[in-house]
Amino acid sequence: MKLLDAFARQLGSLDKLRYVWMTSFTLDIEFVETYLLPKALNQDQPRRRADYENLQLVLNKDLVDFRVFCDYRFMGADQNKRTAIPVHGVSPAAWAQLFSPDSLFHPKVIYLEDVKGNRVLGTGSANLTLSGWARNQEAFLFERIETETQYEAVRGFFSALAGNAGLAFPWPERAGLSREPGRWSFVHSFQDRSFVSQFFTQNHAGDLLVWSPYLSHDLMGLVQELRLAANMPDLRVHLVPDLVDGQYVRAPWNEALQAFSESGALSLYRRDNHSDADAPFCHAKIWKLGNVLAIGSWNFTSKGANLPDPAGARDSNVNIEAGMILSHEGDWQTARGEKLAMSADRFASDELLAQEALVVPSQLPFDAQVRFDWHLHHYFVTASWHVGMPMGGYALRLPGHDPLLPLNWEPQEKALSIGPIKVHSPGTILHERRFQVLRDDVVVYRALIIETEVADRPAQAFESLEDLLNAMIFNGDTSTDEDAPFRVPDNQEVDALEALEEPAESDSEVTEPKQAERISYFRLFQATHQYAETLKAIKKSDDLHRWVFTRPGCLLELIEKTHKRNTDRNQGLFNWFLTQEVRTLCQLAKAIRHELATSEDDPLQWRWDSLELALPTLPDKIPHEFVQFVRKECGYASN
Repeated sequence: MKLLDAFARQLGSLDKLRYVWMTSFTLDIEFVETYLLPKALNQDQPRRRADYENLQLVLNKDLVDFRVFCDYRFMGADQNKRTAIPVHGVSPAAWAQLFSPDSLFHPKVIYLEDVKGNRVLGTGSANLTLSGWARNQEAFLFERIETETQYEAVRGFFSALAGNAGLAFPWPERAGLSREPGRWSFVHSFQDRSFVSQFFTQNHAGDLLVWSPYLSHDLMGLVQELRLAANMPDLRVHLVPDLVDGQYVRAPWNEALQAFSESGALSLYRRDNHSDADAPFCHAKIWKLGNVLAIGSWNFTSKGANLPDPAGARDSNVNIEAGMILSHEGDWQTARGEKLAMSADRFASDELLAQEALVVPSQLPFDAQVRFDWHLHHYFVTASWHVGMPMGGYALRLPGHDPLLPLNWEPQEKALSIGPIKVHSPGTILHERRFQVLRDDVVVYRALIIETEVADRPAQAFESLEDLLNAMIFNGDTSTDEDAPFRVPDNQEVDALEALEEPAESDSEVTEPKQAERISYFRLFQATHQYAETLKAIKKSDDLHRWVFTRPGCLLELIEKTHKRNTDRNQGLFNWFLTQEVRTLCQLAKAIRHELATSEDDPLQWRWDSLELALPTLPDKIPHEFVQFVRKECGYASN
């Protein structure tokens, strides 16, 4: 992947990252997590679920702000998202004065900043998809941000997106950069001046070269609009389109096009011989005029080029676009191939145009964002109505929360805020990171949940109780101290305990499955002893919280796995000892928390209160005297 290699080179030029902010029209979150995220964190490409969990742990540890913005209609929420990196769906209609409900969020921008303040900007045509980075022919450019003007343009772009997403925006207004004019400028649709006005004012050469896969259905009209906007009545446009099946232009034929072409106003070309001719799709968007080059997301359409309305005013029926304009001395003719005849058989039929047309999913009249706070285990919902007056009948389905959450707007109020909404069993969110919007009980939209306070997000769970106990043994000191005060002092007593588990013929119904035999009493007591020693060594409340609630193999996970085992097979002496050991660890953790002087009005008190585990029923054959003896010797609670 050439673009991935270029991305890696930019990362190699920077120190430890602070920000990785990306935008895309369509999104393949699996591609981002599998290829881009590990590159940004200098980690190996993940292959197993545990590898993705490790990426999230590195993100948390290194405090890297990695997030993605995309068009909310093309978020791809049906994909398998494995980490907690935020994905923000953007609706252009949120900026009602600038864009329309039919506008697309179309920029492809990458912003990188390291802890030393070095900044890199990437712009071009490649979406955050495998096709965009590996299969298509794309145009993408990375440049160092060196001037205040460049930085302020980038800052203004992401500030608009952050405000729409309800994010705090900590980027400083001034970055201590040069005030000299830069070699390139960043242009985007939130600026007062349009792309066309900034592009053409830098040069008035008569020949404009444009690479664009998607074209206006009125090519003659668009050329005339460009001539008017640029105040260049003799502008000649040289167009390099992507050809469907290597032959057809994505535009309808018009008899007047031939005469228009013969006048020199519009010419068509194949890709140049030096380009990736074997790429199945040329998605590059390049504008070249004299010594000025623009590389970005601008298609050769009125909406894509952000052209003004007929009166010269800003038109709201345009897309959100972005890219770079820079000085470039190359000749436009070196970037085009064979000239194509302007004839009817070169243009797509109505049927082909219908097949190639962009299918935009049905749009909601409002935005909805759902955030889940891993520290508090709360949902927070915000929604903004954009089209017409608010209507009823909408509701949200949130993972781990029943029943449906109705969206009830107050009369004349277009903003809605709901929360906090308590979630007592948030484990579902680790596997289902999507929420659904329903209209009259029919799902009309899906989107990804934004996860916050992800340092408190539980890490990947162990596959089995046995794996968890083995990990508990080796999480601390891996040596086995001969003086360790195990509950059972020697192997003979272990054998005696195991003998109690073996049923008589008449007691076959309480036989433990073979899975239980894989965990010996010795391993159980060794694991819980080691875990207790680890807890006793903790000196900070944050560390205690991590060991109890969030790290792999935490106490909460041990409780959950023990509860599941007891539910699956309630009777059994081993289960009774396992539960007693876990309950003892819970008591120890709570005592340590008290010693660390945690505030009485801790908002997480309910989580500590939930560290409870019911004792399973013992087989009838276990003598009562034996149970009393064990409780006394091991310090187990009586209930």
